[in-house]
Amino acid sequence: MEPEESKQIGHDSIQIILGEPEHAQTCAEFAAKKGLELENYLVDTTSIAAAIDRLVSNQEEVDGYKPYGWYLVAIDDTKTLLGCMMVTREINPTVGGLIYMMHSIYVLKEHRKKGIFKKMFTKVQEMANKDPLCKGMRLYVRNDNETGQKVYLKLGMKLMDYSVNEREILD
Repeated sequence: MEPEESKQIGHDSIQIILGEPEHAQTCAEFAAKKGLELENYLVDTTSIAAAIDRLVSNQEEVDGYKPYGWYLVAIDDTKTLLGCMMVTREINPTVGGLIYMMHSIYVLKEHRKKGIFKKMFTKVQEMANKDPLCKGMRLYVRNDNETGQKVYLKLGMKLMDYSVNEREILD
């Protein structure tokens, strides 16, 4: 079940829509801002924009779903992007189905605490509820991101007993 591209799910004029190729550059810029804000890390927006473009340009569906994932974007009535979120579907045998993973979540600073993340989250929840294979939703949050953790807990998420291990792929 794909998100309805023009469905308004919140108050005012903020809409949560499926990301399109024309949103890739702005989403990449949001990723760069997030990297600086949370990790003091500079991000190459060119390579990120190309990766986002590949994801949002992939219109292939399997059983009515995009198998690799999608971006949701929050736009105002002028079509200005205020936030974005990548969603992927992860196979999880432990729960007997899929987990909708929320990644790359970003809302412009001047639009935070206005319910934009909640609208994106609600849209993912609506999509997950329509997917008979989906058994839950998850997202990554930094241990030092107390504000984010509080928001996620208020939305009914719980802190899991997992750590994330990572290894960069080097040339």
